[in-house]
Amino acid sequence: MKIIIAEHAGFCFGVRNAVLTAEKAARNGPVFSLGPLIHNQQETTRLEKLGVKEKIDTKQESSVLIRTHGVGPQVYTKLKKQGQKIIDATCPHVRKAQMAAKEAQEQGYQVFVLGDKNHAEVQGIVAWTEDKAVVIASLEELKKLELQDRVALLAQTTETENRFNELISYLQTKVTDLKILPTICSATRIRQAVAAKLAQEVDLMIVVGGQHSSNTKKLTEICQKYVSTYQVEKAQDLQFCWFQNKKKVGVTAGASTPDWIIKEVVEQMEEFKENNQGENTEEIKVENQGETIKQNQEEIEETTSEKTDELTQSTVNLDDQISIQTFQPGDLVKGTVVQVSSEEALIDIGGKSEGVLPVTEFTNYKADLNKELQVGEEILVEVIKKDKEGNIILSRKKAYFNEVMDKLEQAQKAGEIIEAPVTDIVKGGLLVDVGVRGFVPASQVERFFVKDFKEYLQKTLRLKVLELDICERTTFL
Repeated sequence: MKIIIAEHAGFCFGVRNAVLTAEKAARNGPVFSLGPLIHNQQETTRLEKLGVKEKIDTKQESSVLIRTHGVGPQVYTKLKKQGQKIIDATCPHVRKAQMAAKEAQEQGYQVFVLGDKNHAEVQGIVAWTEDKAVVIASLEELKKLELQDRVALLAQTTETENRFNELISYLQTKVTDLKILPTICSATRIRQAVAAKLAQEVDLMIVVGGQHSSNTKKLTEICQKYVSTYQVEKAQDLQFCWFQNKKKVGVTAGASTPDWIIKEVVEQMEEFKENNQGENTEEIKVENQGETIKQNQEEIEETTSEKTDELTQSTVNLDDQISIQTFQPGDLVKGTVVQVSSEEALIDIGGKSEGVLPVTEFTNYKADLNKELQVGEEILVEVIKKDKEGNIILSRKKAYFNEVMDKLEQAQKAGEIIEAPVTDIVKGGLLVDVGVRGFVPASQVERFFVKDFKEYLQKTLRLKVLELDICERTTFL
């Protein structure tokens, strides 16, 4: 039996960031999450042992964690009045949906949200519209409602595009002003497309994730269209009889499923072979698509597009209906910071999903983005590429490269003195940050011989530009 793990499975950016935020906060004492941080019981149990405790109300606690699904504005107001410290782990895609719904409602649109009315994310989105948005679970429900002339439509971030497209097709024939808000997150779209493709290549699919996880349920529904599928929360849920006479088994997981649970499930599947000694069972082989399949971005996009079309059975093309900007490597764009951690930031650049700015692409020296950026701040970035999750990877330091080099060239010609902090000590001299990588040879640091450069680390030096190497993006000073 061959086990194939889907290339896109497990934690997405939003969930991973929320878990890391919770772990970091818990190091300073107990943290109270308003409801389960994510919809995965095993992971929330692990976090509880670290000091992240679940609470169901807003009664005063020292630190309160807003979970990935987000909350309405009333909750923020109440927590602030009580003087509580708010740690906001709302998924940036959910935050984007909240703000889109709020803006549409303020503009006078009748707002419809496709999703589960009992899900915390949907309840939070509705709260941002002063509870005026109408939640619908299907096209049939929408057909029963009275429509106004101006309608705005958005979806729970874990919805499937085929269901969203059905509503668009219907509304286009019924209203004069239709505002379509693309709120289904890119990680969800790609996971669903890859899961659908894998389900058509195997004899059985195992979907790993919490029973209350919306995106996991959607993955299960999609896979069931093609092959026998079982959803499990943990390895102990697996049943040996499922795997008899199966040659290929696919494994995928919801965005709130940690790697350690996926690993335990796969290990249990491997053990079934050992428990079946004496029967004519084929050797179990595990293939992790995330490690063995090397697809370029064009192939990933093509797969996503093809599988979405297979699932939708609809002629509606969202890109034709929504004003969506596409980006190419090398493009310079202005974006707004929507979420920040020490290692990376999410930047809203107006596309289907936010761009990711890693700390390594922010500057040439070690930095904590929490101290460098603020939510709501506007910055210039350069598009580098798309990663396997469909996120656009951005660079701030590359965006400013030409501008920095022009300034350095002018300083060189004028013999101008510039100031720059020492970021590292290397063989033969010092590294400084002048907007690009700057190198100060040991012979240029002082007029006298320096035996130990440690005292210069983090100091700011007065320097002159000696040489510019544009190809190597390096300056000699």
